[in-house]
Amino acid sequence: MALSKVLIIKHGSLGDIFMALDSITSIHSHFGNNIFFLTTSSGKKVLEDLDFKFNFIIDSRSKNPVLYFKNVKKLISENFDYIIDLQNSKRTCSYIAILKLFRKLTISSTCPFATHRYVAPPHGTHHVSQGLSEQLRILNIKTTKYKPKIKKSIKQKRSVLIVPGSSLSGKHKRWSYKHFNELIEYFLDINFDCFVIGGDDDLDLKNKMKKHPNVFNLIGLSPWRKVIELSLNANLAISNDTSNMHLISGLGCPTVAIMNEGPLNVSNSPNNEFSLCIKNADINQIKPNEVFKRAKKIAR
Repeated sequence: MALSKVLIIKHGSLGDIFMALDSITSIHSHFGNNIFFLTTSSGKKVLEDLDFKFNFIIDSRSKNPVLYFKNVKKLISENFDYIIDLQNSKRTCSYIAILKLFRKLTISSTCPFATHRYVAPPHGTHHVSQGLSEQLRILNIKTTKYKPKIKKSIKQKRSVLIVPGSSLSGKHKRWSYKHFNELIEYFLDINFDCFVIGGDDDLDLKNKMKKHPNVFNLIGLSPWRKVIELSLNANLAISNDTSNMHLISGLGCPTVAIMNEGPLNVSNSPNNEFSLCIKNADINQIKPNEVFKRAKKIAR
């Protein structure tokens, strides 16, 4: 019997992809290797960095109709048996509407014509990963946790991960670097190593962070595999609402997320039982000593 041919769809930000890692792992465990993945070029890169070996189809999400129908033609030619839409957007729904005209499909989606329809609760009332797990449950797919192939090293000293940055479009989510530096001082006083991590979008912070022999400034030097390695070994992490936070907390590292008060706090909060959010309508009204006191209680 031929293996079912499966298409997973997931666009969104890198944080969205990190929140879907358990669901992506679950689908792979259920169906095996005959899986195609429709995503953006950045999504492809990060999934490959995390050792997923799918047949990737790149969607630039351009509004150019020529590029749109080029993707449609490619998707039709692959003759999928299953489409599992983890993005559930108008664009992805339009792809599915066309594909089902050419072949009988098992469709998991919020689209009204899906064979296994997931009706999402109001936005902001549940965590993204919980919704995706419920979507897969309707397909009788058991949830499997993502486990990185990177091995945990032998820890020599207690450590905290500090994530002071954000995406370029999310700088309003940043807690002041001055607050982070004060927080670092508290951890140095109790003999913690402090690893400051961030990507190219955070390079403006690199020279603003506290300098100390036990502060390791990895801004611009934090590929995803390095973040995973640090997350597996750290006692805790303290982060703005950013993609690194979703990856770190998804790996089980106790995480304090510092966030603006808003309707999406539940959806975007750290995704493990050992973590917490500290929220305020004005994020910079949150005091470093408050964060430190609460963070110490959840450190592993």
